[in-house]
Amino acid sequence: MTATVLNQKQTIYLTSMSQPSIKAPPFVRYVMYFNGQNAAAVVPPNPAFYGSQLTVVAWFAIISNPGSWNGIVDTTVYTDKNWWIITTRAGECQAGAGAQYSNGKTGLDYPIVNCGEVHQYVFRLNGNENSIFFDGKFVRSVTGSGDYITDTSLPLVIGGRPHGPLPTPPYYFSNVAVWQVLVYNRALSDSEIAQLYSNPTNPIRDGLVLWLQADPAYIQGNTWVDLSGNGNNATLYNTQLIQLAPSIPWLWVGIGVAVAVTLGAGLYVAHKKGLI
Repeated sequence: MTATVLNQKQTIYLTSMSQPSIKAPPFVRYVMYFNGQNAAAVVPPNPAFYGSQLTVVAWFAIISNPGSWNGIVDTTVYTDKNWWIITTRAGECQAGAGAQYSNGKTGLDYPIVNCGEVHQYVFRLNGNENSIFFDGKFVRSVTGSGDYITDTSLPLVIGGRPHGPLPTPPYYFSNVAVWQVLVYNRALSDSEIAQLYSNPTNPIRDGLVLWLQADPAYIQGNTWVDLSGNGNNATLYNTQLIQLAPSIPWLWVGIGVAVAVTLGAGLYVAHKKGLI
């Protein structure tokens, strides 16, 4: 697999009806689409993203996985610092999570799913204990050995994983559609994680340091606005924000029933009147 450089922010236009179908819960009305080639969202470094007491919650679908170990949500380079949620083996729509310790990295695999299915993925750090949850349920834990290796200079990246020296490394991009990303500066309890699954549109606020949700109301130019109130906005590169048609809830909307509205680095599709 060859890494690709994240270029300057560009506008991406829909040029084809050949978009993949997606299955997801009915409350997911928009998704931010990362094309696996040059699209990412980058949040500037913040010490709140790197503590050993941390919970990352992400709702996303892996559209395809032609490579391996591509970034979905991460704060790492080479997977040798901090933590990550990435794709696993090529050809499988599966995510994995882990963190770096002085005696080696941890690794935990989520269940394999059908490509295009939106699910909730949770990665929790509680000291040296790493745990993953899938659709609100505990999957498994592993204990990291040694000291947790942190680098608070690294950005939080969605849709890609840096691979090389900053500030302009090549990236391993993932072909994913993301609805929501939450980061907490504490280890949430099992019951709190289950609560986030059962009530995802009203997340727990205690310890919430990042809240990105796909919706045109939260996109300003090429900026994806952080709803947590902490100002951890993401810069969008070559992304598409797409509203799903309610009559065909998990079929990508075509130009014939939507109005494309350019937003600097990104693009979202706003439905015509009555399609809400």
